[in-house]
Amino acid sequence: MADKKNAVQLPEPSAAEVEFAQHLVERAKADGVSLVGPGGVFAGITRTFLASALDAELDAHLDEVGVDETTGRRVNIRNGHGAPTKGAQG
Repeated sequence: MADKKNAVQLPEPSAAEVEFAQHLVERAKADGVSLVGPGGVFAGITRTFLASALDAELDAHLDEVGVDETTGRRVNIRNGHGAPTKGAQG
């Protein structure tokens, strides 16, 4: 059970966020898409949000690692997210 003393208070959603959420619900209903459950709108939103949050977290972590002073290259980069090297350009 969560500790109520240390609970994070979430900010109130902005008017734009509320409007966007209402638009998603209306669109899902019009398209006959479920709001919850496998393949539902909520599952897609959750997946997208988590992927974005994890990407941001990993980017922040890798930015902290820095650059190798002898080569000038980043010490640790994500696969597929760095500039290709001469050999990889083929």
